[in-house]
Amino acid sequence: MNTHKFSMQRFGLLLKSEIERNRKDILVFIGIILGIYLISPLFNAGRLSTHAFSSYIAIMTFVLPFVFYRNLFHNTKGVAFGMLPASQSEKFLVMFVLCALVVPSGMILFSWIISLIGFALTGEAHMMFDFLGLFTNGNSPEHFNLGFFDSFFWSVIGAQSFSLWGTCFFKNNKFWKTILSGFCFVIAISIIGSIYGIRLHFNHEGLIAVNDRVVERLTVLATVFVQICLPVLLWTWGFFRIRRQQF
Repeated sequence: MNTHKFSMQRFGLLLKSEIERNRKDILVFIGIILGIYLISPLFNAGRLSTHAFSSYIAIMTFVLPFVFYRNLFHNTKGVAFGMLPASQSEKFLVMFVLCALVVPSGMILFSWIISLIGFALTGEAHMMFDFLGLFTNGNSPEHFNLGFFDSFFWSVIGAQSFSLWGTCFFKNNKFWKTILSGFCFVIAISIIGSIYGIRLHFNHEGLIAVNDRVVERLTVLATVFVQICLPVLLWTWGFFRIRRQQF
């Protein structure tokens, strides 16, 4: 079998196989969502806000790669995935589609459905009703609207790109090494931003007059980098990491 060329049929079979293999974990996540919906209102005056539930969805989406592919690169438990008759590109694409598209979309859809059921039974909207808005609406001002790239869904899978990268990059202790890497990255960015801010402040007197424009431009560049460029870079890095890996 030629696994060097991409095959849509092989990709579909592999995706179906991975969904089946992770069936129990997927059911656990669905159970957690249902449990949160049933239990949380008891501690929140009978209400479960959209913001709170969205945060739970975001957290579960972030940890998906660590759960589904916790044995990736394992000397014995990871052999089965490594020996699948598919190219490394197809394997990464399946990981991406499963973790970033299929399961998160499924969790959002399931949450919306039980929200509708809850509304039908109680007459109160506890969670989320603007289903399409989760994929389109953002919080950016009108003059700087990134559209889909500023939506809740993109923000969630964008954040997950870091955990998917860590899953592909580290061979063991994936979660903690990824968290530590993220912590170091945030510190580095904060230091660079602070140094640059100090230089702007002490550069020359005329800078005060243009500070607002400079800050606005820097904010736009930082937002585009964090929201769009960084996730794409992490996915690309993870892709090449898997391609070079010999199972």
